[in-house]
Amino acid sequence: LLFLILAHLNYNKKYFKAITKGKYTLKRTIDLIVNIGLLISLFVTIISGIFLSQKSLKHIKIGNLEMSHIHKSSSIISLIFLGLHLFTTHKKFLQGLKKLK
Repeated sequence: LLFLILAHLNYNKKYFKAITKGKYTLKRTIDLIVNIGLLISLFVTIISGIFLSQKSLKHIKIGNLEMSHIHKSSSIISLIFLGLHLFTTHKKFLQGLKKLK
């Protein structure tokens, strides 16, 4: 999964270069908020999953119940942001598919 995310980010590196350029319309602002929300929620999901792992972090005593709630909540929020991300970028995605044909 991490490889796919990194490949996606590498493929869309022009987006990161253009963040500080140009005017911010409502759509562009919403896209940025969705992307930042997706990034943060995925980060929290990954970190909480690492803390839940009994094998890799035996010495850290964090309540598994609380961490489990954080992990489940952040994964649901990640899915919501992923859906919003796909919704806001579906036209670009379909245009990219047409170029492949």
